[in-house]
Amino acid sequence: MKFLIPGDNEVPSWEELLSGSGFVQAIQGTHVLVAPHHGRESGYHGPLFQHINPLITLISDGRVVDTSATSRYSAHTKGWQVESRSRGTHAERKCVTTRNDGQIEVTVDKNRDGRPTLQVTKE
Repeated sequence: MKFLIPGDNEVPSWEELLSGSGFVQAIQGTHVLVAPHHGRESGYHGPLFQHINPLITLISDGRVVDTSATSRYSAHTKGWQVESRSRGTHAERKCVTTRNDGQIEVTVDKNRDGRPTLQVTKE
């Protein structure tokens, strides 16, 4: 499983990173994106999604949503089954946020065939 954890990158740093073929090659096949800059508009860069199409996007954010880009990340994310610990249910999600979902746990393991598996669980 490949995770892209870009920290607080904003548009100028995305442009610089995406101009390098080594970086573009390294991020291809990303399964999980941790949204940059807490999922805010200032960290969103549409051209990134010419190179990745994550299964799920994780957003660590607070109560303030006036600059949230969650819907923009959802538009570029495939979707993955997320388990709710508190309800004991599963639902396909594109984005999981600490704002709405509380604590998020991601587990990477191997199945019987030795292939990697990904489990995303929320409160």
